[in-house]
Amino acid sequence: MTPSPSAPRRPKGPAGLPLLGIGLEYAKDPIACLGRLRRDHGPGLVPMPLAGMTMYLIGEPHLVDQVLVTDSRFYNKDAFARLMGQDFLGTGLLTAEGDFWRRQRRLSQPAFHKERLQGYADHMVAATVECLSTLTPGPRVDVHAVMMRLTLDIVTRTLFSASAAETADSEHLAHDLEEIMARYANGWMFTIPSLRRLPLPSNRRFAAAVRRLEHVVNGLITRRRQSGEKKADLLDMLLSARDEDGSGMSDRQLRDEIMTIYLAGHETTALLLTYTLLFLGEHPALAERLRTEVTHVLGSRLPTLADLPHLPLLEHIILESLRLRPPAWLTGRQSNAPVLLDDCPLPQGAQIVICPYLLHRDARFFADPLRFHPDRWADGLQKRLPRSLYIPFGGGPRLCIGREFALMEAALVLAVLVSRTRIVLEDPTYLHFLPSITLRPTHPIWGHILPTPSV
Repeated sequence: MTPSPSAPRRPKGPAGLPLLGIGLEYAKDPIACLGRLRRDHGPGLVPMPLAGMTMYLIGEPHLVDQVLVTDSRFYNKDAFARLMGQDFLGTGLLTAEGDFWRRQRRLSQPAFHKERLQGYADHMVAATVECLSTLTPGPRVDVHAVMMRLTLDIVTRTLFSASAAETADSEHLAHDLEEIMARYANGWMFTIPSLRRLPLPSNRRFAAAVRRLEHVVNGLITRRRQSGEKKADLLDMLLSARDEDGSGMSDRQLRDEIMTIYLAGHETTALLLTYTLLFLGEHPALAERLRTEVTHVLGSRLPTLADLPHLPLLEHIILESLRLRPPAWLTGRQSNAPVLLDDCPLPQGAQIVICPYLLHRDARFFADPLRFHPDRWADGLQKRLPRSLYIPFGGGPRLCIGREFALMEAALVLAVLVSRTRIVLEDPTYLHFLPSITLRPTHPIWGHILPTPSV
């Protein structure tokens, strides 16, 4: 809402260094930095001077709800999202604004309707079975790398009805996506934005990766348009989408949406799967409970979309994994008008920082918040929580369009994995994060893929 004439409150925060503010601390460890601000200054509105501007961290659910939901019309995506749009995403759903975003959302929505999910489910299960067939039981593998390859294959199959290997050189495709993610793990690129324009080796690698990925995406769009072939995949749905005036998406709009889907559909789900497997590795008794549930429902057959409502423990495990290690660990907004937030007047252009990683660990709402305890969700906790507290997929009008897709993918992949394999991790407790666009592990997650006793 716009400021009222009543006496304003001025929030207190760290002073920071000239120009850099708290940039050094943030670049070194963003999660620790934001956690310290919350401990020192509380969960309300906390000013944080960074890179020559003042940003505002909020951690009260009602403030988050005000920004994401009730007053969402006064906020656009933040400066970080705009950087990604300028760098490589263009104006896809993640970065577009206003009427153009509403049009793109309207055109894209049918591709994610529930009646379309069964066709995608078949791709997800088939890709998981094929992935397992390529792994030799016993030798150690990087579980995160395996999940990244699997979700890359799944998003490619659901987008183009072809495996990643059939679409392009899958190793190069995976490498290019990794190069793009690495850019945003460098806190200095945001703290000192001018670094993005220098002829640094990292900038050249990033630009080359974007060019190669664009070449693959544009080639697939062109070939599908020219062939006129109809397939039950996301690309076909996006190509067929028509607005009220009969217009569809241009090639450029398709390119931007597909680049966004590649980024969001590949990276985030791979991390959700990786972290869930880590939690199961830390809690073998829970893993055995899950295996028993899946075996009871499936027997020896593969899972389908219709099976998921009958796997409540699997659902609760995924919810708890997203609570403690949300891949989309940070989000933000920028005010497009003067606003009043937490009784404080903020100018147009104010940058608002929202950290689901911290929100999800708030001891006021989650008992024993650092404990991995899926059974906390069994009695309807999700419905009792304040709105906009548990937001692994964002909230408000810009709630992630692929939320149901991602949850279905994670559940189906995990159901296949736990029914057909045991993943034994070498050190499930050792984990350090690299906060980028997503919350990534800093090192390989070594484990052994073993068949279940019944296989």
